[in-house]
Amino acid sequence: MRIAVVIGASSGIGARTAEILGKRYGCRGNFADEEAALGKNVKKGEPYSEGSVDELWLVARRKDRLFETAAKIENEARKRNAADCESNFKCKTVCGDITDDAFCSRLALDIKESGAEIAWLINSAGCGFYGEFTDSTVDNNCVCAELNCVGAVRITGALLPFMSRNGRIVQLASAAAFFPQPGFAVYAASKAFVLSFSRALGRELALSARKNGLKKNRISVTAVCPGPCDTEFLTLANDANASRGMPSYKKHFIADCGYVAENIVKSAAKRKSLCLPTFTMKLLYAARKLLPDGLVLRLYR
Repeated sequence: MRIAVVIGASSGIGARTAEILGKRYGCRGNFADEEAALGKNVKKGEPYSEGSVDELWLVARRKDRLFETAAKIENEARKRNAADCESNFKCKTVCGDITDDAFCSRLALDIKESGAEIAWLINSAGCGFYGEFTDSTVDNNCVCAELNCVGAVRITGALLPFMSRNGRIVQLASAAAFFPQPGFAVYAASKAFVLSFSRALGRELALSARKNGLKKNRISVTAVCPGPCDTEFLTLANDANASRGMPSYKKHFIADCGYVAENIVKSAAKRKSLCLPTFTMKLLYAARKLLPDGLVLRLYR
């Protein structure tokens, strides 16, 4: 049995990515026209199974929102013609916190006992708070660093042994990773960690596959660096500290969550090491290579 595991699937980018995975890869008989955008060399109407899964495992802390996401995906699956699927696709909900080592171990054990292999591992769990470092509480800053950094390491380390040979790992970093950001210091630093971790892990896995003669059958890692998106993350990040919210210039670059999720799935399907969902973020990434941090920091007021 092949599964997709989506962490942070209760809302935002995680929920939308789960919905797209369920629609595109949620049964063995997905047709080639669904894969046309990915450049797959298959004929229209021909089944295409790479990346397809039998179950979608949704992981998050908020049980009610998680159930809503699962119900929506399963309802959409039922609406599709049953003849399109070779197996009964379903969602499994798992409530827990990926910063908890015991929870990650239990999740890994559940996967091991099910006999499943992971075709997709999407980690979109994260949090952040706008405001000066000294205006926020130590606990808030530590929660952000622990979830974004430690959580990513824990869940990846726990589930990596159960990845299929040609599996795909997606880590949600951020365009905030490109430069230090006063007023968003801990979040930007934590996402710089996720970006570096993802790129390095991807290279390690590629070299390991090559060493074992599995160059075309390897686990890929895609780091995703979106800008601000129209999700509840913006509301939560601003509400956490009323003294300073998101800078006004960022409001001009807010992207559609569904568009970003589509780009995530397409980039991971193509095994890209880096996903920059919008043209603006591509420009910002190019600027990162040209502008020293010291100059960028002097622009903040």
